[in-house]
This record gives sequence, C-alpha cells and structure tokens, in this order.
Amino acid sequence: QNIKLDSLKILSESQSSSVSNQQIDLINKLCYELRVSYPDLVTLYTQQGLSLSKKNNYKIGECDANITLGLLYWLAPEIDKSLDYGMKALHLSDSLSYKKGAMEANLLLGLVYNQLSDFKKAEDFTKSGNKLKYSLMPLTRIHLNSDRTIGELSPTGSMQYVYIFSA
Repeated sequence: QNIKLDSLKILSESQSSSVSNQQIDLINKLCYELRVSYPDLVTLYTQQGLSLSKKNNYKIGECDANITLGLLYWLAPEIDKSLDYGMKALHLSDSLSYKKGAMEANLLLGLVYNQLSDFKKAEDFTKSGNKLKYSLMPLTRIHLNSDRTIGELSPTGSMQYVYIFSA
C-alpha cells in the first residue's frame, strides 16, 4: 500500500507541462486501488487525473476518473455526487464503446441506486454491468484482426500464435 501511495505522489507531483495518457492511466489505476485506504488523498489525486484527462482530451482517462470519484463519493457517502459521476462515466463510456468503463459505471450505479433503495434500478444497472463483464472476443480477432483502439497500436499476433493457443 505504501509503495503504491508513494508512486501516486511521485507521479502526481513530478509532472512536466505535458503528461502522457499512459501517466494518466497509471494515476487513475493507483487511485482506484487506493480509494478505500486513503479516500481523502485519493479524491484529490483523482480530481487531478480528471483534470489532466480533460486537458489532453483523453476521454477514457476521464471515464476512469469519473468512476473512481463516483466510488469515493459512494463510500463517503455523498450519494448525489456519486450518482453524478457515475452517470458521466456511463455516458462517456457509451459514446466511446469503452466496455470496461461501461461495465464499471453500471456496477457503480447499481450500488448507488441500492443505497437509495431504488432496487429496480439497482438491479437493472447491476445486470447491465455483469452482462458487459462476460463478453468474449474470438482469439483470431484479438491476434490477427485487432481493431481495438485501447492498449494496441496495431494487430499484435500471427497465425502461429493462434495455432499455439488453440492446441
């Protein structure tokens, strides 16, 4: 925990005039992992990650920061803020076809509506999040014909690896 917190502090404090999207992803990932242990500090760093994402016009970073802020405010509990950040994340993820973001935003909104005792909405959002969680992609599409815009610059495999994985 302390190593992750130190890494987050170093990342957040040692920024030059331009920050890469990979740095924003790392800030968001560390914030997400530390949200329960250091909620006040992580809220500040997550807001910084959100601001950097907006500055870079990095919508996936924005979505991830909104999810973490929604979870932090759900834990606080500040349900109105949590709902607001959850809805922002859901709209962003839907507009980007960002399945991980949509899944996490739906699950967050399920938690929020459960807290509000709106069990029908809680169930609907949770089901939507779980449905997205279990979607699969054929191996040949991943390695040979990738059209993913997240985490890959180009297709990463060859038919040789498809045969190896299929065996």
